[in-house]
Amino acid sequence: MMTPHTNLLRRAVWTTLTALALSACQSTAQPPVPAKLIVTANHSACLAQIQNAAKRPDGIAVVLTNAAFANTDRLSIVPAELRDTSGNPAQGRQRGVPDSYLLRLDSQRCVMQREGDGQSTVLSACSCEALATK
Repeated sequence: MMTPHTNLLRRAVWTTLTALALSACQSTAQPPVPAKLIVTANHSACLAQIQNAAKRPDGIAVVLTNAAFANTDRLSIVPAELRDTSGNPAQGRQRGVPDSYLLRLDSQRCVMQREGDGQSTVLSACSCEALATK
């Protein structure tokens, strides 16, 4: 026989279990963290993807080495100097300001973010790991 007390206890247990189940289903999204690249067999494809994402707004391509994002979460790309007709650097002439990028680990994905405008590119060909915190 069910008493009002038993019914109340069942409701309390049911409510508690439901609340626990719902809270377990909610994702606890972690904020993106600074990262560095991990060199894998796919590293050349990764560098190509970074170079494509870092292409200058005027369409000028960039060339990177294996050192890009190797030990740090930052990358600065300085535009090439303009040259005079003799091939010497044209004094005081530049094509623009350097572009700066950040590498972040976001939900197990490598994401490259341009600091100037916040534009982000998921680097699906890359593997990265969180930088050790100091």
